[in-house]
This record gives sequence, C-alpha cells and structure tokens, in this order.
Amino acid sequence: TRESLARTGLKIVMYNATASLQKQPIRDNGVDVLVDSGGFQLRSGRTLFIDPRKVAMRHNVSGSIGISLDLPVTPAEQSILLPRLTEMQRRNNEMFKKILDTTVVEGMNVCHGFNLTARKRYLQGVWDPYFKRLAVAGLIGRPMQDIIAHMVWLITTLGDRVTHYHMLGVSGGQIFFTLAYLNKLFPSVLISSDSSTYLMHAKNALFFNPASFSSINFSKSAGSIRNQLTPSMRIPCSCEHCAGLGYVKATLDGPAGLTLLWVFHNMREATRRVDLVNDVVQNGTDNEILKFAGSLNPNLKETLRV
Repeated sequence: TRESLARTGLKIVMYNATASLQKQPIRDNGVDVLVDSGGFQLRSGRTLFIDPRKVAMRHNVSGSIGISLDLPVTPAEQSILLPRLTEMQRRNNEMFKKILDTTVVEGMNVCHGFNLTARKRYLQGVWDPYFKRLAVAGLIGRPMQDIIAHMVWLITTLGDRVTHYHMLGVSGGQIFFTLAYLNKLFPSVLISSDSSTYLMHAKNALFFNPASFSSINFSKSAGSIRNQLTPSMRIPCSCEHCAGLGYVKATLDGPAGLTLLWVFHNMREATRRVDLVNDVVQNGTDNEILKFAGSLNPNLKETLRV
C-alpha cells in the first residue's frame, strides 16, 4: 500500500518489466517508481521480442521514471557488437522519445561498458541530451572499487548534464556503502540502485529483533504457524509495520501475507542500517571512513586511500 511503501523510507522503487505489465504502481505517494525496460528479460530468453514503442506506452501508465530499451550482452559479445548495439539503442531511444508522455514520466537512457574504454565508446554512441537520467549497466558481479571507478568517471565526465544515475544489477548489502560514498563525493546528483538489491538484502539479513520475533518461524507455512500460535495474538513488535497487526490479518493471504509482513519490517530496518552507514560516511573522519571501508572490503580501502 501507499502507507507501507512510504514507511520503508525508500524514495525510489523499481518495477521489473513483467510486474509492471500486470499492475500499476501508486503514483503521487512521495516515492518515484522506476520501471525497467525488459532488456534483461530479452537477454535471458524469457521473451523473444520486445517492441520499444510498447515499452514507452507501458511506462506512460506504470511509473514516474522509465528506462529505454537496451540489450545486455556478455563482455565478449560487447567487444564485437558494440557499434551495432549502440546504433540499435540509439534508434530505440528515438522511438521512445516520440511516445513517452513527459507530463507523467521521465525517460532514462542506458550506458553499458564492461571496462572504462568500452563504456566511453558506448556513451558516445548513445548519448542524447534529452535524457537527464542515466541507468548504468555492466556492473553485475563487480567489486565495489570497480563500481566506484565507473561511477566517478561517468559523473565527472557528464557533469550537470545528468541529474540522476541508477546502478543496474548491483547486489549485496555492501552497495549501501558505495551509495553513501558516491553521495558524499557528488551531493548534487541523485544516485540509486535496484530496489531488488535492497529487498533481497532485507529478506536475507533477518533484521527483525530475535527477542520480539522469537515465537514466529517464518520458514514454516501459515498453517503451521496457526497450529503453534493463537491466531488472534498480536504480533510482538512495535515497529511501524507490525504494531496493531494480528496473526489472523497477517495470514489472510497464506504464506504471502507473512512474507509481506516480514519483508516490509526488514526493509524498514534495512533503511535504518543505511542511515547508520550514511552517517559514518558523511560525518566520519577520513581515517574512520577508511577503517569502515576496510571492514567491508580490504581492496576497497586501498582504492579509497589512493
């Protein structure tokens, strides 16, 4: 719901191509909805063809920010096909601009690059001043120091021509430090990452207070929980998501209801962790930041020291 989303503390959430075709996100709730293009689904074989015109039409009814259609490829393929890939995306962008309803949604260009040389060539091929937002692809599986290097190059190269950068495909809780560090270096630009990253981190980290949630076994089905607990019991947590919610209401949708409760609770807690990381990066001394970076990744510490 609008209220649940706002309570997580998120400012931008991401809808993948499949989900956004099935239901429309809530607009005007203080949270921007970034809708993916479907390029990943095309690359992974989940679909054989995507019409860039339909991508723009979907964005018009689904979100507030829409990514233009691109085609992710492997580094080996990119080194061979890069001119054709950039030309294809450039043409997609032209169709995209003609159909996108800019009164309700802003377009976002995409830049790939498995290394900085390839990224420079790709950016030259697809650059269009029409787009003030840029999705940064080709970061999947990269260490934080590489992600920071690519982002620093892009932001310093483009300056104020781009106001929002979105990192595609990055994962893991360590990305929170990367976001905070980049925000400190470039406070005038908006930098975001996939909300699926945030969601997975929240689901896997188990942020709920063990003392409060010790009686809830989320790994079991709703039926098992009802057998173990009185359904009318209140959930023993006072956070914004759980307070006043009974087990009956939480289990109305079966395991899905419990999963939503668990995920929203942990997303709120993940936001608090992000706030702590951001506080260290924004207000800590250089030595404190280096020490914190080293606790996450020794190589990152050396990169920042340089």
